[in-house]
Amino acid sequence: MFTVVYANKTSNESSYCRYRLRVGNYRVLFDVDWSKKEIHILKIGHRRDVY
Repeated sequence: MFTVVYANKTSNESSYCRYRLRVGNYRVLFDVDWSKKEIHILKIGHRRDVY
């Protein structure tokens, strides 16, 4: 388990947001559906490969 200290929001829609989180040399791309209180992990990979 970890705590998200900082994540960049890449979308401004109210109930559906896309975020990216840097964890060391890795990037986690994820969506948050606030209306359903769900987090969907899209991709995890090294920073040079994830985009």
